Amino acid sequence: MTTPASCNKSGFTLLEVLVAVVILTVGLLGLMQTVIYALNHNLTTQLRQEATLVADQVLSLEKAKPYTDITAPPFDDSIADFNALPTEVTNSTVDRLVNGSNKTFTVVETVRSPTPQSKSIEIAVSWVHKQITYTHSVASLVTDTVQ
Repeated sequence: MTTPASCNKSGFTLLEVLVAVVILTVGLLGLMQTVIYALNHNLTTQLRQEATLVADQVLSLEKAKPYTDITAPPFDDSIADFNALPTEVTNSTVDRLVNGSNKTFTVVETVRSPTPQSKSIEIAVSWVHKQITYTHSVASLVTDTVQ
């Protein structure tokens, strides 16, 4: 009788390698989804920050004007509801470079006269990201210091 040569059975079989590749692939796909979510959330935050800057800039320009140059309908003391007051509305668009691409922000400026010596300025900046419309609003009250 002959003695068989020693068989070394250490190592991986093809099936074990395939199972390991499948497990690794599933883990990497989960990680990629996390990265995509983080990038999308970061872009949304950048767009919101840019909208905040646009609103602040438009409001600052409006407040820098002399009181008489801020166009608003005259005060009407017969209207008690603030939202029912006559308004002066101005629409415009602003293009900004965000994360390497141009993004259009729509600016709606609403001016009211809640009292004879004051004007209310509201700025609403809106933008669309992934078919969802977002809006950021700021408001300020300007008073006439001359009277």
